[in-house]
Amino acid sequence: MDKMTFDNQELKEVVFSALKDKIGSAINYQEMHSLIEEVITERKPEIKTLLDECFDAFFADPGMKQAIIDEFQHKVAKNLVAKLEGTVEKSVNDYRNDPTLRAKLILGIERILEESK
Repeated sequence: MDKMTFDNQELKEVVFSALKDKIGSAINYQEMHSLIEEVITERKPEIKTLLDECFDAFFADPGMKQAIIDEFQHKVAKNLVAKLEGTVEKSVNDYRNDPTLRAKLILGIERILEESK
């Protein structure tokens, strides 16, 4: 009968793989969550200091400041246009219901179209 021989490294790899699988299946994720929460709570001052430094660097960068300003302006403009569209729609509906105003509206639109040619 042939003896099976194992290389020491192969044996270590088999044992390591088996242990890794066993440990992985035995982890209670609720306990892991609690442990992580505990560590974060204990390190809260360090985390706060790190975040403060990150925000300081972020706000010190002129490119970031400009990106925030640009995004803010875009959002405000978008909101103003959305509100303006509602106002314009309401006004147009009022004009449609009044024959005199409706005629003026049509003349105004025609004038704008002629000027843009």
